[in-house]
Amino acid sequence: MKNTLKRALPFILGFSAIALASCNGQNAVSSSSSSGSGSSSSTLSSSQNSSATSSSSSKTSSSSAQSSSSTKSSTVASSLSGHTQAEVDDYMAGLKSTSHANHLYYHYLRYDNVPASYSDWDVWAWPLTKEGYRFDWNGRQTSSDRLSASGLATVDTFGGAYVDIDLTASYDGGWQSASKTMGGTKMSFFKSDGSPVDTIGLQIVKSATRTSSAGFWVNDGGNLFISLANYALANSDGTTSYHVFAVQDQVQSAGVLPQISIVDPFANDDGKNVTYGDSTYNNASWTDRALAPTSPLFLKGDSTKSYLTSGAGVGYQIMASSFADSDGDGFGDIYGIDQKLDYLKDLGVNVLWLTPIQLSDSYHGYDITNYYLVDPKFGSKTSPAGTKKGAVDSTTALADYKQLIADANAKGMAVIMDLVLNHTSTSNDWFIKSAQLDRDYRGYYQWGNHETQSEIKEDNYWYPYGDHPYSYYAKFGSAMPELNYSYQATRDAVIQMAKYWCALGVSGFRMDAVKHIFLEDEVTSDGGDTIISDISTSASGKTLNYSSNLTKNLNFWREINASVKADYPDAFFVGENFDGHAYHVAPFYEGFDSLFDFYSYFNITSAAANSLNSSVGKPIQSYDGYVSGDAYTTSADASLKNSTSAISYTGNWNVASIMAANDHYRTGSSSAVSSYSFINGAFTSNHDIARCLNRVVGSGDASGIQAQGTITSSNYPEALKAATCAEIAELMMPGCTWIYYGDELGMSGNWQNGATTGTDSYADLSYRQPMKWVQDGEVGDGSFTTGYAVTGSGTKVQWDEINKTSAVTDVKNATSNAHFKGIRDFASLKSKTPALIRGSYTAYGWDVNNTPVSYVYNVVRELNGVKYNIVVNFSKSVTLSAGFTGTLAASYNGGTLTSLPPYSAIAVKLA
Repeated sequence: MKNTLKRALPFILGFSAIALASCNGQNAVSSSSSSGSGSSSSTLSSSQNSSATSSSSSKTSSSSAQSSSSTKSSTVASSLSGHTQAEVDDYMAGLKSTSHANHLYYHYLRYDNVPASYSDWDVWAWPLTKEGYRFDWNGRQTSSDRLSASGLATVDTFGGAYVDIDLTASYDGGWQSASKTMGGTKMSFFKSDGSPVDTIGLQIVKSATRTSSAGFWVNDGGNLFISLANYALANSDGTTSYHVFAVQDQVQSAGVLPQISIVDPFANDDGKNVTYGDSTYNNASWTDRALAPTSPLFLKGDSTKSYLTSGAGVGYQIMASSFADSDGDGFGDIYGIDQKLDYLKDLGVNVLWLTPIQLSDSYHGYDITNYYLVDPKFGSKTSPAGTKKGAVDSTTALADYKQLIADANAKGMAVIMDLVLNHTSTSNDWFIKSAQLDRDYRGYYQWGNHETQSEIKEDNYWYPYGDHPYSYYAKFGSAMPELNYSYQATRDAVIQMAKYWCALGVSGFRMDAVKHIFLEDEVTSDGGDTIISDISTSASGKTLNYSSNLTKNLNFWREINASVKADYPDAFFVGENFDGHAYHVAPFYEGFDSLFDFYSYFNITSAAANSLNSSVGKPIQSYDGYVSGDAYTTSADASLKNSTSAISYTGNWNVASIMAANDHYRTGSSSAVSSYSFINGAFTSNHDIARCLNRVVGSGDASGIQAQGTITSSNYPEALKAATCAEIAELMMPGCTWIYYGDELGMSGNWQNGATTGTDSYADLSYRQPMKWVQDGEVGDGSFTTGYAVTGSGTKVQWDEINKTSAVTDVKNATSNAHFKGIRDFASLKSKTPALIRGSYTAYGWDVNNTPVSYVYNVVRELNGVKYNIVVNFSKSVTLSAGFTGTLAASYNGGTLTSLPPYSAIAVKLA
């Protein structure tokens, strides 16, 4: 009954921190040069990447300071103490005469700046949303397999080493993660109109890690995304080149000029700047805050508002990158979502949840680099803000987001923000400052000394920070360091940030990975803390320990909820605890209005799988509450350690008992209720797990995510009917049911390119395929169809072989599709009916020829005397006879007041 997500995410490596005083306060280098006492000139040699086919002419390279690779390390190191402004100006003047037109030069200065120290590194570059290519430092010769290089890098004392990228060339790029080879994808940095792309991604990669067994690349500084125009250099011959200057461990502070001065903050460090185990950084209040009431707007609605007049009944999850592309670049954007609000309104949706739109390193957004900025990749050139400015940046993207909120509210929908509080990117400014021993930020993360503290080691998810004795804690992978919420300043910072977004108009938050705030191995447990053990083995045989400290997690979430609601009482909090053990999840209602109901998802889809194949899964009545089920007790729960005090309500394994427990935690009362004060979070699927359609043709395993099957042209029609029944049952559950984009169309999530969750860390891309607006839609054809590459994965986010076919309806023709109409009709009923949102839940049996059957979902929902009877026939062969008196409020697949054919459903408002 339990499942926990183990996300696999790219690794990143930190290096010696350098505090920089920069001179790059301009957006582009002026064409005028300054004279001065510095005598450093610079010359750029032609690219060493011979596999590229270039259309540009080469220039003759002369010998200069940049080619002096034999410089002694001591001489180079001493010169890093700084350059004068005049020397930098003179250096840049030299670049103007030697740089090639339409070439991008990425300069990277390592702290010791010895040519040999660059030999382990290279650069991966890619146009935004496309695949990439590997480039070596100038002076090195690339191997025939393009995975390594020989020779020494050419270095200078200003920019260090550099790669020379001919933007006009075409490259045989792309990375095949399964075979760990490069090639097979033609790519270029020029657009079809003959101009360079607007945005380029750059990553400095530890070369050997591309082919390591880990599968992810170690890099310095994460992904750097540059707006190419901001790095333009006017060459002496009237052409334009582009120069980016980065320093080891300071990649995110890259600029258009070399740094003037460099100061090492570790020069006098004694190795004692740890936070783990230091009481200075464990100063949060461990006294629980009072329970904050559930958002009245989301629970009961507000008739004076334009949205949520009856409460939150139906939500819609949007994978922002895959949903709607308004400007034809292949990547979904906020303005595209805005253009589709009428479609969502007609579907019956009254809450929108967008995956993270804050500035991040990735396409998915779950590695925030700045909590206060909207990522330009979700902006649009065709939105009013983008059109007015003639460019896309964080300012225009924020304007698009604010407009989306206003337009959604006007059409009856609230907008909640996906907020990732457990961890950040290593590119986040908080982490960069913390890593540099900044006193104000050091405590924001957990730092240990791997030389003096025996438990601080990589096997325990502590990752070394360069050549220093410090390691930071990062359970999701070294690219995602975890914030230290034992430190009050960290709590205060995220509370302030959440209030900022509430003030901007966000109606609430979907909180990511809520049990991960305090895992057992990242914080010292107290004697009364309840620990939930979660230990498993990965496909590679590694022991995975995701055991969590329930007591401390509840303390944190109670404070966050209460603090934000002190100023914004209508704010809504829904949490993701990726766990199918409902009684382990239920206590989190102390700090949440709502929690995603993985228990119901796993069990309802298991029942649908059982209806197709009786040898797998279990019938619906083993779960829905008509059958009491086994009892859950803490005394028999072997996964609880240390104490059981945080789990105070127990019951049986069925929906009714679990809903009662949820309500008890939300209200703090064990009294029986006639309506719920919590908001259950049922869902049709989501971005981390198999779509409902795939689970119903899978193994029927109700305990986890390893139950995915493959949809084919032959099994699709019947599987779609079974999946529709499962999704209708989810819609009729108490609370707010979340439709994952495309589920209403019957989209599949087949693994592509032979991927599985056990062998391919990018398998979840299959769950995030483009929304199907029109049949045969293509990027840039005006249909809003998305399609993009995730660089380094060897995979493009595109339709699988089933979604390409007309068997899967597109939005254009959806209103004539039985599956779509069924989802729309039940969703529309739910979103406007208080009895179906917070009304009581009672399950009943069903007899066929005086014999009880287990494949019928028969539930009554009631509030203030208003009753609805929901019946879903999960049988693939039996027609049910019925005799309801009342009003048929919604129906699927021919269900009536008197008859329910196989795979049908009805909602009856009882007289």
